[in-house]
Amino acid sequence: PTDAIYVGTSYFSRDETTNIGQNQESGSLVSKFTQGPFAIGLGVTRVAAAKTTSAATEYTQGYNNGAASIGYAVNDDLSVSITRESSIKKVRQKQFVNQNVGSDVKMEMDTIQAAYTMGGMTISLSNKSVDNDSYTEGKKSKETIFAFAMAF
Repeated sequence: PTDAIYVGTSYFSRDETTNIGQNQESGSLVSKFTQGPFAIGLGVTRVAAAKTTSAATEYTQGYNNGAASIGYAVNDDLSVSITRESSIKKVRQKQFVNQNVGSDVKMEMDTIQAAYTMGGMTISLSNKSVDNDSYTEGKKSKETIFAFAMAF
């Protein structure tokens, strides 16, 4: 609606003839607000996974994803940001005809990033920590990326 506010949406549907019960679908809604050197972003995505057989006793029904980030441009060359993302995997098990029970696994990611640009050179650093990595309860991981890019 204005230069300071951005809103976007998307929808995807895939009609597969081999699926029984559920086709693949996803939809997203994103927004970003910018005021001076600050930027705040929010996003949600829902994914319905394709269910390819009715014989399976356990299947992934879908994913509920969300993200929030805050960025700050310290000056024309240096920017920093922090992001929190979460994804809930909805696992279901067939118990009886037309009765499904399930458990959800929530994966969370926290990322801190910084980038410095000077002319055609960019140096960036990103540090990420993940809880319940790959939707495995109790599995934690950390990742640090240092990148150096030059444009000629």
